[in-house]
Amino acid sequence: MAQPYVLLGLLALPFGLCAQTPFLHRVEHPAWPSVCRLLQMKPLGGDQYRLAIETNVNGEACAGLATLAADGTLSAMSYVPVGGSYGTPVVGTADGGHLFVREDVDTTRTTTLLKTDANGNVEWMRFFPDQFGRFLTDSPGTWVQKDGGYYALGHRQDVPANEGYESYIMHVDGNGDFLEAWNHSGGDLWSDLGRDLLRTHSNGLTAVSVMRPYSGQSSFPDIAIQRWNSAMGLEWSNRYQLGNYHVVSSTTQTADGGLVISGSVRLSFNGDFISFLMKVDTTGQVPWARLGSTQDPVSAQVVESPDGRLWMTGNTDYLGLTGTAFVAELTSDGQLVNANALTGTAQEFKAQDLVRDPASGALLVGGYFYNAPVANFAVARVDSLLQMSCTAQPFAWTDSLVVPTILGAGITLVPDVVTNITLTATAQPATFSTTSECLSTAVTTPASSQTSTWIVPGTSALHIALPGASSRAFAWTIVDVAGRTLATGRATANTQALNTGFQGTGVHLLLIDRADGTRHVERFCR
Repeated sequence: MAQPYVLLGLLALPFGLCAQTPFLHRVEHPAWPSVCRLLQMKPLGGDQYRLAIETNVNGEACAGLATLAADGTLSAMSYVPVGGSYGTPVVGTADGGHLFVREDVDTTRTTTLLKTDANGNVEWMRFFPDQFGRFLTDSPGTWVQKDGGYYALGHRQDVPANEGYESYIMHVDGNGDFLEAWNHSGGDLWSDLGRDLLRTHSNGLTAVSVMRPYSGQSSFPDIAIQRWNSAMGLEWSNRYQLGNYHVVSSTTQTADGGLVISGSVRLSFNGDFISFLMKVDTTGQVPWARLGSTQDPVSAQVVESPDGRLWMTGNTDYLGLTGTAFVAELTSDGQLVNANALTGTAQEFKAQDLVRDPASGALLVGGYFYNAPVANFAVARVDSLLQMSCTAQPFAWTDSLVVPTILGAGITLVPDVVTNITLTATAQPATFSTTSECLSTAVTTPASSQTSTWIVPGTSALHIALPGASSRAFAWTIVDVAGRTLATGRATANTQALNTGFQGTGVHLLLIDRADGTRHVERFCR
């Protein structure tokens, strides 16, 4: 069958999924400037992003919502008073709304659930007044939607003194009413802090915690992971140890159903924390784990792209006090390919979250400006070539492969029952404001050479069309972003079209070496 050749545009311009104008927008709440914190980002398409926000109005904690456009415009802004001193886990629900979770301490522990629709209107609000010893806001990712309801991972602190702290799972229905709950009990010396709860590709759950046994109240010696099937039957339960004290920053479920866990670990008591990155497969085994050699990078979040590459955001220094946010591209097994730190802002921009826009491939970095005069958060967009709206400073680190200790650890589930009551609330209009930092008006691209070159879509291999055909033969090479040669060939004189045979996807460079000794370099994404 003849291959159709359709000219898409100059190859010197990265294609659709590769090129999106970077930005960095600072968001504040001028009328109530004491608290303004980003909780979640959700791409809506069409250069629109839905933001879940924690703010404070009249001294009361509130759940806020706003839609941010790429040009910095805010719309659909609202807030709902929810109270509480602890939180806030957020679930972006299947219907386009959000579930917010807040906790407080009165005579006992109390928990509030707020469900909003896609427009920010209140659908329902539930209050759990008697939560003594139960903590359900350990980390932002400890609530998840499943089977129309919601599951939470937390911990208990009212267990017998000789058992230490225990994990806790609670299940509510789609209206926030209590269904069931369990302690991980029986002297397990299980975990103190829930870190992430994820719904698996097979509709089960994966729970990730850090251990805090009774005998070591000041240490977190293991990472605890449990995998449950769709009927909440336990498939396996393991503990993982890389050192003396573990901090889990993020857990990402990959396309193969496994997990990539990032964080920091202290190898010995009072030692320095160093970064780690670990892959856990669906059976609980560890195909690879990497340990940094220094106190940086400090990872905040890892995401995966469809081609298996990993993207990481974090901060360039230990504890994140003097460094700034970075974004890195990694191979599927965690090797560093390229990284840029975002610099050139009035205050350091600290990264806290990373989301990949599935429609464009762009990366959204959520964070805040450190030591700023007014409470704020910020959203940066970085394209898949790691181009940034502010100064991009190359950043790198070294690591080594390590083998963690894995211990199978059974658990005993003890049922628990709590009560809840209905509360009412109404969404109120909010007025958040944005300031554009280092706004980029165009993506920087290599200048087009005298000889125009086009990429042509094909059903399999990559085709190239050269409308201004050269009267002399030339050589071509395709390399990846790490400089590895993936394909080579030669084109004869007067070639107007050629089939490279290359079928790879992602970001690559096309190198055309002309007979006059010059080289034409083009970046492309397919």
